[in-house]
Amino acid sequence: MIIWWIRSYNDFEVSGNSLERIQQYLVIEQEPGQQDHGVPPAVWPSSGEVRVENLSARYSPNGPTILENISFHIKAGQRVGIVGRTGSGKSTLTLALLRCIYTEGTVWYDGIPTHTVNLDALRSNITIIPQVPELLSGTLRQNLDMFNQYDDAALNDALRAAGLFSLQHLHNENRLTLDSKIASAGGNLSLTAPSATRHFPDEPINEFVQMVLDAGRLVEFNSPEVLLRDKESLLRALVEESADRDELLAMAQGGIII
Repeated sequence: MIIWWIRSYNDFEVSGNSLERIQQYLVIEQEPGQQDHGVPPAVWPSSGEVRVENLSARYSPNGPTILENISFHIKAGQRVGIVGRTGSGKSTLTLALLRCIYTEGTVWYDGIPTHTVNLDALRSNITIIPQVPELLSGTLRQNLDMFNQYDDAALNDALRAAGLFSLQHLHNENRLTLDSKIASAGGNLSLTAPSATRHFPDEPINEFVQMVLDAGRLVEFNSPEVLLRDKESLLRALVEESADRDELLAMAQGGIII
């Protein structure tokens, strides 16, 4: 009887915590909805210049400062790699550049401060290519173009840019078309980059870039596909020695692992 009362009390406490969390979500502060003002020029961003001045960021209004007084300038056409240990703030900086968290300071894209641009315009023109893609159950078409804004030609161009278009011409179970079914979380395949390239963003933030360190110094920096074509590459040497060599080569070259 005592054990039953203890279990009942524990279940009641857990249920109470769940209700408390639901209440927190009901009153959470919402981002501004779709707005007519703050729309940048149609060609923005055209050059890709980024300027950041005194940028600080935190995850809650009263939370600790994660990034503090960061300033840098990236010229148009430059590619910059951000290096740091786990938890050093690399992903936080990416979120701050898109105003996904609370920020102070100023970020300019092509001379326009982001705080003057509405969130819809900002996040539809500045794109993140994640290292680990998030796929939803449905078709490949729905994952590439969830708002049904683009025709088949544009979607196929995105697949071609990611090196996946050739899979449409296979004659076995690995054939991939726009109407191919995708399992929840992409459990039946590994897919990267097309969903971000299908609208041809001028300002990509790419997390799928390989950086190779030697004795604490950056010696290689590029996409895995480019590095693997270089016979002198350290990354290529590491992959050649790996027991998973074939799978790593396929993924690095934009392939599908089913």
